[in-house]
Amino acid sequence: IEAAKNLTRCILKLGGKCTAIVDETADIDNAIFKIMFGKFANSGQTCVGVDHVYVHNKIADVFKWKILA
Repeated sequence: IEAAKNLTRCILKLGGKCTAIVDETADIDNAIFKIMFGKFANSGQTCVGVDHVYVHNKIADVFKWKILA
């Protein structure tokens, strides 16, 4: 709100806690690769690292076993 008073550009840091949503049509291997890359890129020192993953019930067991493999 303060930036809007002066039409000043600003960047908001919203604190991370990024969420990934994997639905039943997802390519599970590709989703796992991208989620893990996003989490561990730059040794995990990025504010876009995934902290929560929501997986559709239909593929939850397969996702879980592939990510643990």
